[in-house]
Amino acid sequence: MKLLFVNSMKGMGGGERWLLDCAGGLRGRGHTCLVAGRTGSPLLERAAAAGLGVIPAPFTHDLDPRTILRLRKAYRAERPDLVIAQIQRAHRLAVVASALGARAPVLLRVGQLRPVKRKWINRWAWGQLSAVIANCDAVLADLSESRLVPRGRMHRLYNGLPERELPGRAQARGRLGLPAGAETVSCVARLVKHKGHDTLLDAWARIHIVRPGARLLLAGGGPERTRLEALAAKLGMRDSVRFLGELEDPAEVCAASDITVLASREEGLPYALLEAVQAGVPCVATRVAGVEEILAHESSGLTVAPGDAAALAWEIIRLLRDAGLRRDLAAEAGRILRRQFGYQDMLEQAEWIFAEAAHRA
Repeated sequence: MKLLFVNSMKGMGGGERWLLDCAGGLRGRGHTCLVAGRTGSPLLERAAAAGLGVIPAPFTHDLDPRTILRLRKAYRAERPDLVIAQIQRAHRLAVVASALGARAPVLLRVGQLRPVKRKWINRWAWGQLSAVIANCDAVLADLSESRLVPRGRMHRLYNGLPERELPGRAQARGRLGLPAGAETVSCVARLVKHKGHDTLLDAWARIHIVRPGARLLLAGGGPERTRLEALAAKLGMRDSVRFLGELEDPAEVCAASDITVLASREEGLPYALLEAVQAGVPCVATRVAGVEEILAHESSGLTVAPGDAAALAWEIIRLLRDAGLRRDLAAEAGRILRRQFGYQDMLEQAEWIFAEAAHRA
């Protein structure tokens, strides 16, 4: 198959890392994979470095005429068997380009539990889709209730991570300039409101009182950085919280950590959570969408209600105090990861879903 992935994001997040892993894996299985993305984005830079064909476009707004024309030209020149869109903007632009005389079937990947308003543009855009994939059962159930796409065209495709060698803890800490024995908690997430960094900082202010030597690493870029840095300073935590920015390989931050935390208000099945589990790091996360499909409270992780800073602080402190609990939670989460989130399993299922969607069109 010839597959064209379309993504409109400026920065890198879990969805973009999934795209590169999926496209790279399918390319290795003999398929041709192209990536259309925002001009100058790190996604296109990494796609090109991975040997994937790239198609730059502005993606300035949801009905950007320059991007529509660029995609229509790409459809006509490349004749993809299937277009795989991520994010609402990419979805709308992809289906409009297809409707304007360059017919190409479009599949949408949904990686976050977020209500879809039933206004006319959404009803039309969703009606143009050949298929939809959700990255967890919780998102799939929510989409089914929306009735925007027939149930038979919806599929759950779990994220799967390729096997990789991560640096040892001492080496990872050395690269980050961390003391070998410092208690270290990390959060790998874009700095946007729904990721709940304000709740995490509120929790960290409580933790800092009883564990003043502990360090919180925040890996990710985004529009909330200035506000969050100001909040950390206001709470008196300038020295214990480090903003690392957008990293080429955020999984290395997990490898340097004792615990990884996600405080999201909205999610699908977070890629960063799977990366932490793969690194053998225990996780504390909020009970949103697909998080509980890998983290069972007290068995494979610890979970709290979204927005509950006090509960989040308590569970982090519990793990910092108990090395045996950290070890047991990480081991069970690792078993679930290997059983349910295998990389080759994901690629095989993606091949079948993509082929069905292309054939249906």
